[in-house]
Amino acid sequence: MKKTLFLNFLVVALLLSMTSCYVHRHTIGNGPINREANKIKVMGAKKIYLFGGLLGIGDPNTSNPPYGQNGYQIKTSTNGVDMIISFLTIGIFRTRTIKIYVKRSDYEQLKSKGGPVK
Repeated sequence: MKKTLFLNFLVVALLLSMTSCYVHRHTIGNGPINREANKIKVMGAKKIYLFGGLLGIGDPNTSNPPYGQNGYQIKTSTNGVDMIISFLTIGIFRTRTIKIYVKRSDYEQLKSKGGPVK
C-alpha cells in the first residue's frame, strides 16, 4: 500500500513538473515579423513563477527596450534550461525566457547616431 501510494505521488509530481517547449512572438510597432532573419537581440530576461505558475515574481520591463523606437518584437519561450529548472524543483519554481529583438537596420541606424534614444 505504501509503495503504491509513493509511486502514485512520484508520478503526479513528475507530471506536474513537466512543461513543454513553446514560442510566442509579439510584434510592437514596426518591429521584426515572425522569424525574420534580419533582426538583432537587444535584451533578455527571465520571468519567474512559483507553485506551477500560480504566483509570478517580478516582471521584466519590456515596454521600452533599447533601440526599439521604431518597433520591436517580444519572444517568450520555454527552453531546455527552463524545463530542467522546473523538473529539478518538482514544478515549484518555473522560469520563462523573454528576449527582445529589433530590426538590424534600426539598430545600426540608431547605433551610428550615438546609441539608443529613450
